[in-house]
Amino acid sequence: MFAPFAPFAVCLGLFCLALVAGIGVEITLNNGVLRALPATTFVPLHQRRERAHARLMPPLVTLALLATLGVALSWGEQPARLWLTFASGLAILVVIAVTLVVEVPLNRRIQRWRPDAPPDNWRTLRDRWMRSNDLRTVVAVAALALLVAEVALGA
Repeated sequence: MFAPFAPFAVCLGLFCLALVAGIGVEITLNNGVLRALPATTFVPLHQRRERAHARLMPPLVTLALLATLGVALSWGEQPARLWLTFASGLAILVVIAVTLVVEVPLNRRIQRWRPDAPPDNWRTLRDRWMRSNDLRTVVAVAALALLVAEVALGA
């Protein structure tokens, strides 16, 4: 039933996961620079970036998960492809969990900070956010790699 939509779902999943993983990699690569910034620079930069990501990331991650589910439903007779797709979907769920449990609460706190008067522990909170983003990025890259492997297996 879902097989005719599988190629579209795979392309959509790959596209969305590539964007999610790429955004995460970009942030991770810039963490060294961001750690060196004073609060007066870091806070407004993080606030602006997170406002943009709050609009962009939920639809991308949701589409990636739905596309992966659609792909999984179409590979019933191909167990290796099904398991790779299933593993990719689980990784996307981990991305969502890290986002909702760690990053969203921290982002909400950071949105309330004043750049000229951050909390005393702002560096600790910034570093916690960065570590969770690093974890989320590794898992998103793994989800992408699993879906790429699924495509390669079907080629």
